[in-house]
Amino acid sequence: EVCREYYIENCIECGSCAYVCPANIPIVGYIKTCKSTIAKNNG
Repeated sequence: EVCREYYIENCIECGSCAYVCPANIPIVGYIKTCKSTIAKNNG
């Protein structure tokens, strides 16, 4: 639900967000997890 609320599916996983994140949060990893969750729920 949260993944869809923020349009995670539209992310191309380029890594720009993780590169500029001052907290060094592995954002792309979280995005991949969300995409996987969405795929499991749709399949």
